[in-house]
Amino acid sequence: MKMIKNEFSYNMQLLKEFYWLSMRHVFIFLILASIFVFVLGLVFTNGTFLALGIILLLFSLLYLVFMPIALAKTNYQRLLERSSGKEVMNRVCVADGKIIIENVDTHNKVEYSLLSVRKIKEGKRIICLITKARVAIMFSKDGFLEGTQEDLYSLLKK
Repeated sequence: MKMIKNEFSYNMQLLKEFYWLSMRHVFIFLILASIFVFVLGLVFTNGTFLALGIILLLFSLLYLVFMPIALAKTNYQRLLERSSGKEVMNRVCVADGKIIIENVDTHNKVEYSLLSVRKIKEGKRIICLITKARVAIMFSKDGFLEGTQEDLYSLLKK
């Protein structure tokens, strides 16, 4: 079995992208709900529905812009506090049916079964594997030390 090794340092851009991927479905729901309410206002010529649709749309846009940034900033600061101001470096290895996540500095390890992966989300810079227990395992697209992104996908298909 091919080994995949990925190493990355947490930063604001990766965390923002992670939270955007995590919250994308909520944003899509809010947009669809606001369009539905807005159309109801047009059909029934009701100003209340029109106003509610516009308010929901504005809320959705604010949610899209500010929520991932706020969560990324909060968690990045928390990571820095826990590591005494040092960047947190993670290594993710996939081999022998296991996914091993290791903090490079503290050598703390967590293992997950490759069979527990139920969903894959891909962004510009990251790939997230979501397990059945709703744990997100992040890979940086530029962080592959051994193996490639295609190798990761081929292991997941098996």
